Amino acid sequence: MDIKKHKVAPSLASIVKSIWEKLPCKPEYISIFYDWRSVVGSYYSSISAPHKVLTSGNKKTLFLKVKKGYTLEIQYAAPNILSLVHEFLGKVYFSDIKIIQSDQY
Repeated sequence: MDIKKHKVAPSLASIVKSIWEKLPCKPEYISIFYDWRSVVGSYYSSISAPHKVLTSGNKKTLFLKVKKGYTLEIQYAAPNILSLVHEFLGKVYFSDIKIIQSDQY
């Protein structure tokens, strides 16, 4: 019986990781996407998550996905959350936070 070895395709995650590691410059703020709980604490991380960053000129806006029913709370806490993000990063990156209400965050 002849057994042929088949090459297994790499996972999408491993492909993305290998490309990401080869990029010459990465945004310094990317760590907030991976470590959101450390940035804002367990409560805010249980009802929100960073979604994307948009840049317009020198202005960067952080978009947060927020669990339905907590949008107003996060809107009021946005200046505090922005402070926590900047403290975590060690400098001011974002000029604004925009909220996206979501069932999944």
